[in-house]
Amino acid sequence: VCSGDYDAAQAMVYGRPELRPGGDQEDPVSTLFWDAFADSLTYEFLGPCYATQFGLSRDVRITALDISAVMGPLRKRTEDVVARRGGGWGYLDNVYDENNNYQDAFVMDALREAAQQLLEEQDFLTSRELTLNLIYGDGQWWIVAEQDMMDVLSGKMD
Repeated sequence: VCSGDYDAAQAMVYGRPELRPGGDQEDPVSTLFWDAFADSLTYEFLGPCYATQFGLSRDVRITALDISAVMGPLRKRTEDVVARRGGGWGYLDNVYDENNNYQDAFVMDALREAAQQLLEEQDFLTSRELTLNLIYGDGQWWIVAEQDMMDVLSGKMD
């Protein structure tokens, strides 16, 4: 997963649950967050494998972008960007719609800029320790797809 090879990772998980990169391709902010998460993802094993009654286990520390931590200051930063850029978009019809509300394109562009600024200014990294449980079957060792691991692989570090 750290190298972006979700197919290879999926082949190692028991039951082969679908693993795929996150981020909504239609939403540039979502894609920005997912790319930052994927780029920041690292792991460190916290010792050797050890036997359990079900197979083997190995403790690991995952470090990655805490997307939820970025969301806190994102609103304020977006408001700052909107206030700064409001007059810079040329004609007012590029900023406001017919009901005098901000146009979606204007808001999304400000949101993307605010998110990019935050990601460049702070590291928002967090670590989480997990136990990977391994079982043997069909001639190979498999990682058990437990909820904690699947949450981390989907970007939920909190």
